[in-house]
Amino acid sequence: MSWLRREAARAALPEPDLIDSARLVDMAARRLPGAAELLDRYARNVAVGIANLQQTVAPNIFIMHGDVVLGGDCLLGAIAEHVRAMVPSRPGGAIEFIAGDAGDRAALLGAAGLVISELLQLPI
Repeated sequence: MSWLRREAARAALPEPDLIDSARLVDMAARRLPGAAELLDRYARNVAVGIANLQQTVAPNIFIMHGDVVLGGDCLLGAIAEHVRAMVPSRPGGAIEFIAGDAGDRAALLGAAGLVISELLQLPI
């Protein structure tokens, strides 16, 4: 979130040290100068990472967690639009985005799931 706060300060948004995606979405909805542009850049930056992951590993479902979830449907929709613009359509289904937990719990559960799946791998 340091990138978002640094960019919010550059855009002269109020209280940049307190900004998160929920505040940014609110500022964009209130049409504060620079907020909508920063929100779109934030969504695009997250989308670049997702698009790279999708092209490398090819998952069709992404469970979002952390700060982006605080931005609600507005931010998740913007991320999804950017991803769909970057990733060519292909057979096998559309890419789906699901809002998970805004806290650290989702990240910890995901990490635990990776460890367990690795431990349960059967030798070939």
